[in-house]
Amino acid sequence: MDRGSYVNRSEAESTPLGLFYVVEVCPSMRGGTEDTIRLRAICYVAHRFCRCLYSNRTNGCSARSRGRCRPAASATLRKIGDTMAKVSPAGAIRRWIALVIYAIALPIFVPAMSHAQSPENVKQAMESLKAKTAKLGTPGVKGEDAVAGKPAPALYFGATKMNNNFAVVDEVKKEHGGTATLFVKSGDDFVRVTTNVQKDDGSRAVGTVLDPKGKASAAIRGGGAYYGDADILGKPYITGYEPIRDAGGNVIGIYYVGYPKAK
Repeated sequence: MDRGSYVNRSEAESTPLGLFYVVEVCPSMRGGTEDTIRLRAICYVAHRFCRCLYSNRTNGCSARSRGRCRPAASATLRKIGDTMAKVSPAGAIRRWIALVIYAIALPIFVPAMSHAQSPENVKQAMESLKAKTAKLGTPGVKGEDAVAGKPAPALYFGATKMNNNFAVVDEVKKEHGGTATLFVKSGDDFVRVTTNVQKDDGSRAVGTVLDPKGKASAAIRGGGAYYGDADILGKPYITGYEPIRDAGGNVIGIYYVGYPKAK
């Protein structure tokens, strides 16, 4: 069934659980048979709801932004609730199950999915990370400070030590979504000293190193930046890497931002 197609209630009952259908009686349908209804198929995936959750010929929704779409979401949920009363018990149960799944998923996925996985957004997040660290002062390395139990040079911006200090990277994540990291150069490696990239166990990947054979590592060693796809701890991301330079112009670390790629 296509979104907006005319179907009867028995056909609606056999709808896959992954879609919601909202009853919409259009002007052209008024006076038709009682069991003929217009169904608008709405996928429960959060970003589709964010585009425009509810519309018909008599009451259009032009919501485009996240803030304006949430009231539309409420209207849609009320509409779905009204529809439940018109279908059989078995159909109502299936729809309520799907509705509960959506209600749980929406607040989780909408914030994350509002940040598109695009090169433009990667660059915006990178500029934010660089601006926030620049406010702290000039980057430099002073002594050592262990991360995840491993010795590493201590990366500073001004008087603020970044090793195990997650304030800046978490601010970038809150504002732009995705992930952010600061690496410090340690011998031939670049070590994550602050990050919100997660390992498989859910812990922060501090103390792990940048893939020395990856494109990003090659670009940084050549004095340049890298923007593009990268594998991070076995998972695909769309990323940006730029060198951190001290007052003398020496590369002492790396700025990183990235978004997990949609599967």
